Amino acid sequence: MHARLSRLFATRIDTLADRGMLVFETGQVWQIAQGEFAGVGLMIVKTEDDPDLGKLVHVMVRGPLRTRSGFELDGIPHLPFLNSAMEASDLTLRGHVDEIPDDWKSMYDDWLGDVEDGDAGMLSLTPEEILGQIMARLPV
Repeated sequence: MHARLSRLFATRIDTLADRGMLVFETGQVWQIAQGEFAGVGLMIVKTEDDPDLGKLVHVMVRGPLRTRSGFELDGIPHLPFLNSAMEASDLTLRGHVDEIPDDWKSMYDDWLGDVEDGDAGMLSLTPEEILGQIMARLPV
């Protein structure tokens, strides 16, 4: 029975109808299922509701992420996504953590200050698209 439940929870979301039903909650660990960033983890570190934008999902990216020159990054402490961007991504739910590391908070605080100054916002592209853009711009 445990093996069957494990397979059920590890199943990819395959249809658009299923994707619209994804619920992102703090502590969940998702994994990018396919493509260049297959296997990269996304830990949900915070969710919040915005009256204009809807649900907002803050993630900590856990690598490895490789630059064009082959340099490896452990991850990215904080990226802020619209719920719709997360739903459009090719993700597999891998588990849940009870204690979230706090190494994302300083980058979140910097982002929040930029939001208050009107210099930042939420990401509407999927995590795969954003990671592709970030990694393409890194010089190393």
